[in-house]
This record gives sequence, C-alpha cells and structure tokens, in this order.
Amino acid sequence: MRDLIRRWVSFAPDLRSFRRQVILFAAVVSGVAALVLVLLVQLIMAGLSTRTADEMLATRTDAFVDSVRTASIGARIRVPPAVLDVGVAVYDGDGRLVAGRPPVRLAQTYREARPGVPRNAHAGHQPYRLLASTFTTPGGSHGTVVMTERLAPYEQTERYVLLLTLAAGVVLVAGATSVAAWASRQVLRPVSEMARTAEDWSEHHLSRRFDLGPPANEITALAATLDGLLEKVAHAIRTEQQLTGELAHELRTPLAVISGNAELLAQRTDLSEEAREDVREVRDACRRMAGTISSLLELARSGRVVDAEAGLAEVLDEVVAHLPAERRPAVSLPQPPTREHVRVPAELAVRVVYPLVENAVRFGGRVRLLVETTPAQCVVHVDDDGPGVDEAVRGHAFDPGLTTGTGSGLGLSLSRRIARSVGGDVVLGDPPRDWSTRFTVTLPRSRTAAGTVPDGPREGIPAGS
Repeated sequence: MRDLIRRWVSFAPDLRSFRRQVILFAAVVSGVAALVLVLLVQLIMAGLSTRTADEMLATRTDAFVDSVRTASIGARIRVPPAVLDVGVAVYDGDGRLVAGRPPVRLAQTYREARPGVPRNAHAGHQPYRLLASTFTTPGGSHGTVVMTERLAPYEQTERYVLLLTLAAGVVLVAGATSVAAWASRQVLRPVSEMARTAEDWSEHHLSRRFDLGPPANEITALAATLDGLLEKVAHAIRTEQQLTGELAHELRTPLAVISGNAELLAQRTDLSEEAREDVREVRDACRRMAGTISSLLELARSGRVVDAEAGLAEVLDEVVAHLPAERRPAVSLPQPPTREHVRVPAELAVRVVYPLVENAVRFGGRVRLLVETTPAQCVVHVDDDGPGVDEAVRGHAFDPGLTTGTGSGLGLSLSRRIARSVGGDVVLGDPPRDWSTRFTVTLPRSRTAAGTVPDGPREGIPAGS
C-alpha cells in the first residue's frame, strides 16, 4: 500500500502542472464533445433510416394498390404477377391470403399487422420494416396488402457513418489536444523562463531584477511580483549574513583565548599522557572551529564562500572523527565516495553533515551513510533506525530552537543554512525500508577529477548496511 501511495505521489506533481491541466482539460472537453457528436449523429441516422424506410414502403404500397385496383374487375381481387414482389402478401376482407406469400417466420406478424402503422420485425437475424395498408377495388371488394423493406442496407450505412464520426472524433480530440498543448506552451513559455531565471538569480545573482516597468499585462505583473520576492529574499539573506558575521566575530575572541591557552598547555612537560591527549583534542577542536568561523565570516562579507574543494570521503571521515569514540562503530558507509569532491570548504561541509550524523547516533542504534551523485551534485543520505520524526514536527524540523532532546535546537537549522548558502540543501525525506529516519544532504559537486583512493571501508567507518 505504501509503495502504491508513493507511486501516486510521484505521479501527482505531473497532474498539478498548470500546462498539463490545460491539456488534460482540452482533451476531456473535446472527448466529451466528440462522444456527444457521435451519439447525436447516430440518433439522427437512426431516425433518418426509419423515415426513409417508411417513405419507401408507402411509395411501394401506393403503387401496388393502384396496380391491384386497375387489374381487379368485378368483386374479385386480382393481383398482377408483375407487381407481386418477394415479401408481399394480399389478404381479402375476411383475412384469407389471396396473393403472395409472407416469409415463414413472419406469417403471424403479417396477419397481426395493423393497417397504417409501420413496425419493425425480424426474420432470424434479418431486420425488416413492415407496413400494412387497406384498399378497396372498383368492384367494392376490400383487401389488405402487407409488404416489408429490408433494413440491413440502412444499418450498414449507419455503421459506416458511425465509423466516420468516430474517426472524426479522434481527429477532433487529437487536434484540440495538440492546439491546447501548442497554445499553452507558447503562452506559458515566458512564465517558465521567468521562473527559471528568478530561481537562478535567487541562488547566484540576488542583485538582478527583471525591471519591466509598471504592470501593464499579466507578464509584467508577474515580473513585478518576482522582483518584489527577490528583494525580500535578498533582504532576508543579508540580514542572516549580518547576524552570522556578528556571531562569528564575537566568537573569535574567546576562541583565540582558549586556543592560546591550549597551545601553552601543550608545551608543558609536567602533564600526564592522558592530560596531554585532552589538551591536543581541545587544540584541534579550536582549530576546526576557527576554520569554520573564518568561512562564515567570508560568507557574511561577500555573500559567498571562497572557492575551495574537499574530498567527500575525507569530509565523512572528519564527521565520524568528531563523534564520541564509543558511538563511531554505529556508523556504516557501504560505498565510500573515494573519488568524489564537493565545491565547498571542508570545514563547512563537515559543519553541514555533522549535526545530522550526531542526531542519528544519539537516537538510533544503527546509522548508515549512503552517497549518490548527479552531474551537478553529491548527495549524502543519513539513515538511522531510531524512533523516527513525529509527523507533528516534520514540517518544523529545521526551525531554530526546536529540539526533542537536550541540545540547543540550532544544529539542523544552521546545517541547512550553510548548505543553502553554498548551493546545496538539507531536507527530511522518506526513510527506506528497515530504517525510520532519513536526512538528505546535497552539495555542489566538483568538476575537478578527484585523486584515486583505494576502494573499501573508510577508516573508522565500517562497510555494510
């Protein structure tokens, strides 16, 4: 059931496209119109066939009665053999058959026919139209003539017309759908191009605007709306960058003090080996934090980070190295990205991925890192088998301050902000089978050929699922 729902959800966005809705609407409307046309034509043809058969019977009956009246002399009804066609029967006033012979299967129908009232009859699979008409000879004898008209030729004509109207309906639907597709593409092409341009500007050129002047039509009104949205996005990003820069600047001074004291402690000779290891860990953490702060400051000042690349495998190694030693074995990397690089400084890439992995090992017993690549991106899936994310908070998982544990609630929010600032993203996705939670990181992929590293499990990250 879940797979069926996922397939429908993956197909649903196609139906939500306005252009596809227009095309579908045109196809449905033209299809209904074609169906109504076919039914209407069939009704007209059926009525026309019936009227034509009735007129033919009336004409034949009148001609037949005129011939009988001419040939009948005295009280006896005489029927000329030349006018006695197949299926014609003549009865006298007492209902006795005096000429002709009705079809065997229609004999009873002939006798029961009401004069002047046409009716349908069937002899086996052959349909007929039957008409009875009374007459009086010059000698005063009364009689009734019954004759039939075969309906098979009329029905064959109706079938030909049905095929023709069906073909015309198909052409109508195809033509209407094609015209709708062409017209919607022409009409919506500027909208699509503007949407793509606005999306590109929102990521790379926040200062660009369409600037088409006052709204004069739908396109210029849309341009003005997009310009306003771009301005709001730019203002929000500038505000966040300013806040980030201020925080990073404020953190530099105390961090420098900590780092300096750690360097001094590392030079002392009276420390035990255990204390010396602790000092080295503090010093290394200060250096990593200093690199992160420098990148954040660069981002805040220029709106982008300095051009830098990092090996994805080394980034994931660094992420796991930041974890407490007792939790590192819980993380597995089935297919190490030995040759993949990302266009992100290493310290920022680590800062993006680490909160996700740290959350996963905190709540789950097993954590899996899956790496995928596209021509433009590197994708890292972080799966865990913990309790999962409550549906009530899925839409707010990245809100600053939201936490379900003892953390500050800033890790996921900052992770997403940093990822988006470098052209990537962090999203909460649907977990695969046997896993309860999946966070997905996307980072821009480097086009530079990566160095070769032997395939196999990374140090500190066991292979397996």
